[in-house]
Amino acid sequence: MDKYAQSMTAKQIKALVGDSPVMLEVGSHAGEHTVTFLKAMPCISLHCFEPDERPIKRFEKAIGNDFRVVLSRYMLSDVDGRHDFYRSTGKAGHMDDWDYSGSPSKPTGHLRRSPEIKFMRPVSLPSRRLDSWCLAYGKTKIDFIWADLQGSQIAFIKGGRNALAYTNYLYIECHTKPLYEDEPTQDELIEMLPGFEPLAIYEKDNILFRNRNFENGV
Repeated sequence: MDKYAQSMTAKQIKALVGDSPVMLEVGSHAGEHTVTFLKAMPCISLHCFEPDERPIKRFEKAIGNDFRVVLSRYMLSDVDGRHDFYRSTGKAGHMDDWDYSGSPSKPTGHLRRSPEIKFMRPVSLPSRRLDSWCLAYGKTKIDFIWADLQGSQIAFIKGGRNALAYTNYLYIECHTKPLYEDEPTQDELIEMLPGFEPLAIYEKDNILFRNRNFENGV
């Protein structure tokens, strides 16, 4: 696999899927990446998922009423209903209330790596399986998924087996050293996705996969 020091860019995604893809951003947070996707791919159909109301407020301010974006205020996991969510906080970086590390998975290694970042007691937030979302929206093919899952890769994959079979590219965060309970290693993640070919690793913790069967119509 190729290895890159920087995160994958929106222009690199466009080179793979063109300027009018159906794209999912799972863990869209405050819309930092969303803005770049919209700029690079003017005809994109972008579906964003974020359960934490704190970054959602900033997301709405950044994106406004852009008709190309649909925001779903829930997490994607292996549950249709509600799921525990561990909200992060603490004074870190540029923020007095750090909300970048929240996850459906209990933090473990994260507490040791970044002790300045704290986690609140889990709260029950809306959750949906990717497969259920695809059925509701009538989506049969997805060009690209950008998944910033903060350790909840296993639940996301379990809840989206059917949808992933019809997904061309998957860009998914997976830490070199697991930071959350039950977070897989990168080798374990690759084994969980036998239908996908790992193409590259970005910033050590993000893997770009390509569906081996997508071009053949699955």
